[in-house]
Amino acid sequence: MKKLRIFVDTNIYLDFYRASEHSLNTLMAIIKLIKDDDVELILPKQVVSEFTRDKEIVYKEFVGQNFSNIKDPGFVDSRQIDKLNKLLDKIKKDYQKKFFNPRSKINTGIKELFDFAIVPEETSEILDMAYYRTLRGNPPRKNNNSFGDAVIWETLLKYFSDKDLIIVSRDGDFSSELHKKEIHTFLKNEWNHIKNKRVSLSDSLGEVINKITRKETVKKEAIQEEKKYSEYVSASRISELANLAGGLNLNQGISQSHFAFVSDIGSASKVSLLGERVCECCGKKLESYSALNRCYGCLSKVMVNCSKCGKSFFSDSFNITGQYICPDCSGNQQA
Repeated sequence: MKKLRIFVDTNIYLDFYRASEHSLNTLMAIIKLIKDDDVELILPKQVVSEFTRDKEIVYKEFVGQNFSNIKDPGFVDSRQIDKLNKLLDKIKKDYQKKFFNPRSKINTGIKELFDFAIVPEETSEILDMAYYRTLRGNPPRKNNNSFGDAVIWETLLKYFSDKDLIIVSRDGDFSSELHKKEIHTFLKNEWNHIKNKRVSLSDSLGEVINKITRKETVKKEAIQEEKKYSEYVSASRISELANLAGGLNLNQGISQSHFAFVSDIGSASKVSLLGERVCECCGKKLESYSALNRCYGCLSKVMVNCSKCGKSFFSDSFNITGQYICPDCSGNQQA
């Protein structure tokens, strides 16, 4: 069998934490295809950053939608409602335990999948190209001026355009405006132009797996469940970005799109808007021509929140559990 190259978007990975028992079967199936050398999985660092950043948001969303206590209307047997609420609380605690436990099936599965994936280098050239792609209004992109999808696409173009590629995503950023299940014509032509290779789009990882194995490896119930999830957008995060942008003078030599990217990958507090621009992560002076807000040495770092004090900081490594300890709290532990 010819080895196929696949890119799986962040929204698909996060859906594993929203779905039910079927999702584990799909996860194990793609891992097996990689182990059998039938598939190459591409994992850009941008996806790792998005996954780390949004995992806890998915938890809060899922709990809020599925485990809200039933209110007593006052004219039914309150004892039955109490029993139901106790059962809901029990299920919620079990979900929380498995969601964050590094030894749970879902977390060990995701870690194994990520370990098998090809993680390309994210260079300053790629980030610059993505920034100017967004300024031109070229796809892929969201409507909130973030250019994370552009970073992913430039990474794919640079390293993997020598072969056909299957993109698995359902947030609409890579799809045609006319035909949502097809790749955007602009992206299709761009990919084909480089080395005459093809790129295609699917909204179901299960369907891709079944096409590769030529059998019903992933059951139709799992595929139906997979497709019911739409793009998850954090209203609180959009509000946060809007508040930040509202206090910024956009005539200070930095574009709104640029600021959205800074907010998307970390804090903008170390970026000087009135003069010398510095790396938002380490404070090192940036070159005047750079369109980015990180120095080359900090490109791979991930903005996370401390599990103890809640403070945001940059981590050098990715933790599948989402549990991080900042240098201050780590120092306190050692004291």
